Amino acid sequence: MKVYKLKTDSKNYLYFDLKSIKSENVGKYDIITEYFRGKPMKKKWSPEVFTISKRIHYKKRNKLDFPDVQGIGGEPFISEIAIKSLDSLISNFCEYLPIIIEESPIKYYKINVIEKKDEALDFEKSEFEYWEHSPERIHYIKKFIFKEEKLKKTTIFKLELDHYVNIFVTDVVKNKVEDCNLKGFIFNEVWDSNE
Repeated sequence: MKVYKLKTDSKNYLYFDLKSIKSENVGKYDIITEYFRGKPMKKKWSPEVFTISKRIHYKKRNKLDFPDVQGIGGEPFISEIAIKSLDSLISNFCEYLPIIIEESPIKYYKINVIEKKDEALDFEKSEFEYWEHSPERIHYIKKFIFKEEKLKKTTIFKLELDHYVNIFVTDVVKNKVEDCNLKGFIFNEVWDSNE
């Protein structure tokens, strides 16, 4: 078994901006990220409106394709096509929250991962960086070591010890993404049970 951090490719595909982001309204962007902490949100969710990025470095790439996954605010967007491909593997561990992307021919959803697997992290063997001013608090995880038996039924999850910053997936998800030729996914390996 392998575990990967799920990242998105914003260099080779179109990118989306929250429509209401303005210098005087940056706080609204923070509202989105604070909620994605492994708890259900579907009942409270109201779709946010996004636009295709008009920033200078994205304007130059006006022929880029729409991705099947893209990220903003620490949580990825996933296309309806990707949901159809991955639903049987991930639907028990996350919610699909509708969003609106103006000018997009593709329907997207924000993924809210509600599966937390801190008990799967081998605390004794993993390596941590601690806060200098608060040495008992974990700043980030330098090396991930998992207990394979705790991940047997899980395909996508988050860690509270990782401050819910990253989404982790197993090789089952990675293989399905590759088999279906879904676009925009990047998988950074963090653990291999054979090593």
